Amino acid sequence: MEKVIFPFNAELKEEIDQIRHAIEAEQNIVVATSMGSTAYKKNYGVPLSSLRKIATAHRPDKKLAQCLWATGYRETMILALLIMPPGGFTQQEAQQWAAEMPEYELAEIAAQHLYKQLPFATQLATQLSGKVTGQQTEMAYLTMARLLEEKMQDSMCLDMLAGRAPQDVLCGRASTVSAVATFLKQLGLYSSWRGRIDRLAADFAAKQNMQARWAAEEIKTFVEYMPQKEV
Repeated sequence: MEKVIFPFNAELKEEIDQIRHAIEAEQNIVVATSMGSTAYKKNYGVPLSSLRKIATAHRPDKKLAQCLWATGYRETMILALLIMPPGGFTQQEAQQWAAEMPEYELAEIAAQHLYKQLPFATQLATQLSGKVTGQQTEMAYLTMARLLEEKMQDSMCLDMLAGRAPQDVLCGRASTVSAVATFLKQLGLYSSWRGRIDRLAADFAAKQNMQARWAAEEIKTFVEYMPQKEV
């Protein structure tokens, strides 16, 4: 694994070297190749389950996470999301990382393991929803979807995202469509939103657009077969 030089102390350098060796020990070239061309600088094909184990061997540390993120490697960027302490991650930094995510996989992991834990998660999602970059928009949808798994969230943010969902479904970016569908599926489980989500899904199904129709089927199937939440 190529070494990346950062201005950090000897203790931090040793910890990053340990992580580098752990990644190299778990690398799977066959898996990395099967993922096809990606926007990562490097991809070692290490599964998320193995990366979680590597992360547990290291304390949450902001500087360590920042150094790992800066490499641009798939495995180190994932580890950065697992190691970054939510309490030390600022709103500006969260926005910046969202803009820098090279692959949708990172956005999904970020929403689940870091962004939903941020004390300003809903406010951040509201801000990200107004951004023009696809990565930031996707983080807004995915973060709110993860928060909705646990409880109903701020109505203003939900209304904003639901309102822009039709335009994002037709944007042509497959990962954004997936993020929209993930969000609307969770929102549709709440009784107070079910009617609106059903209408959105019906509108998507009527479009002459394969991605919109895919989203409609995803939402409809999920909402119909999952338990409803009375709110």
